Amino acid sequence: MTGNPSSVSSPKLLDQVRGKIRLKHYSIGTEQSYVDWIKRFILFHGKHHPKDLGAQEAEAFLTHLAVEGRVAASTQKQAKSASVGCIPCTMVRTAHPTPFSLKST
Repeated sequence: MTGNPSSVSSPKLLDQVRGKIRLKHYSIGTEQSYVDWIKRFILFHGKHHPKDLGAQEAEAFLTHLAVEGRVAASTQKQAKSASVGCIPCTMVRTAHPTPFSLKST
């Protein structure tokens, strides 16, 4: 076995999210809900990776939920916490604090 660091792959996005949520000791229900919202966010944007998306895409997703999805305000807040938390956009994180962040601080 070689010690080549390039042969070691980093965890996938949703595995990273799960790890961060578990570090915060959130319930399994919250973890599942956040992962589901992140999946919906990614699918809404044509399977683009969240690292390629920013504040406008987050706003478009949340607007879609409110207008076309007709979801309750509490549901929108949960979706925002989950989806915005995975976007590496400092402006979004600053404007909308989330309970976790994939970015190391």
